[in-house]
Amino acid sequence: MDLLHSLINLAAVYILAAILPGPNTLVVSHLSASVSRRAGLTASFGVATGTIAWVTLSLCGVGVLLLEAGTLYRVLRLVAAVYLIYAGIRIFLSGPVAADDETGKPKITRSPYMTGLLTNLSNPKGAAFWTSVFIVLVPAHAPLWFYAAVIVVITIEAFGWYASLALLLSSGPAKKQYQRFTRWIDRVTGVVMVALGIKLADEVRREVFTRV
Repeated sequence: MDLLHSLINLAAVYILAAILPGPNTLVVSHLSASVSRRAGLTASFGVATGTIAWVTLSLCGVGVLLLEAGTLYRVLRLVAAVYLIYAGIRIFLSGPVAADDETGKPKITRSPYMTGLLTNLSNPKGAAFWTSVFIVLVPAHAPLWFYAAVIVVITIEAFGWYASLALLLSSGPAKKQYQRFTRWIDRVTGVVMVALGIKLADEVRREVFTRV
């Protein structure tokens, strides 16, 4: 019963964290509303893959190693900051999505899966988050099936949440509202992404100068 209770708590913690707006939500929302439902769902799968990567690495203890290796952790966060700024600028500058001449459907100029995956993996804090959560909520000497169950449950939650978001925002009414304000929405999304990247880079800068 204790193991089941721990699993339920882990599931609750993740879904609450996923609901909070962040880069993953922004990317899935942008692709779903501006490109297509398929693009949004594919990006959702990429985000879910990245989530499972962080969960698995943290369960294997890699999260602790990253936190202990201060310099490596800071370098990864700087790389993540650069990617977020780059992605934000791309979204900010993006114009109306061009349509394919034959099908009339929007063209997808790059892989939505890789966009979702890289956006998720660009946040090394995922390792810190999951490591902290597992320290608190995973019982000592938990059996192997429990770790497998954690991965399965988080996988279902991750894809389920972001896929639901993609389905909602790619619906007719949502797309129409998005198209009415597309330039402003893209600009706000881009600015937020850039701001998150700058904030992450500034955190690293302060850590470095505090240590000096």
